[in-house]
Amino acid sequence: MTASPENTAPAPAALGRTPRDTAYQRIYHRITAGEWGAGTRLPPEAELARLLEVPRPALRQALQRLRLDGIVESRQGAGTRVINPPSRTVLDHVDAGAIAETLACYEYRTGLEGEAAFLAASRATSDDLSAMEAACQAAERGIYDPSVIGMEEDTAFHLALARATDNPHYIQSISAVLPAIRTGVTIAITLPHRAREERLATMAAEHRDILGRISARDAEGARTLMRRHIEDARRRVFLGETRRHAPHASSPDQSET
Repeated sequence: MTASPENTAPAPAALGRTPRDTAYQRIYHRITAGEWGAGTRLPPEAELARLLEVPRPALRQALQRLRLDGIVESRQGAGTRVINPPSRTVLDHVDAGAIAETLACYEYRTGLEGEAAFLAASRATSDDLSAMEAACQAAERGIYDPSVIGMEEDTAFHLALARATDNPHYIQSISAVLPAIRTGVTIAITLPHRAREERLATMAAEHRDILGRISARDAEGARTLMRRHIEDARRRVFLGETRRHAPHASSPDQSET
């Protein structure tokens, strides 16, 4: 099956920061909304660029990102086709025109909170470590409490880590992205393929691993795990993926593979 431009609804207005984000957003929206379902072959590059009203270089970058995300695949002579449509749940909570902006926020958080974790590993006081430990324990207890959805436990950990940087700009910046964290939790709790307990256990284990690196004063390790944590969160929310995670890898020598 090949996507038909004539029968496809107009792409939503883009709020992305770059043409690449706009192209990604418009393709993602059409796939997620069911306009281009699994097995659909996308139009040729020139035609697709005209349809989406984006430059061809930006379109190529967007298609590369979609391939890396496992949503489409490209084969020589066969074009690009949809292989793994994400859940429509995202569109219930994120306006179609804001998908690129939401993705950009995850990208921003990856750098911001990765560096915050790096600094926290060097500067965290005993009170900071206790606050992060309390947030981890709250999330771990929540796994067995059906009333807990994890939003407060998630934001509590990220805020405690921000305070551990002892830098007011990190605290302000991470506080500013808390709505994005809450949006991610809101989407995650509605994904049909993930039980509440599994979702909370994944979050708790990843937070515990990051705290383990910070407690060990392993700045590089803390940065690496925080960046991975946010990238995995993006993939869980937008792609519905779950990475298997070993519980409580608190030793500096242990890491997710």
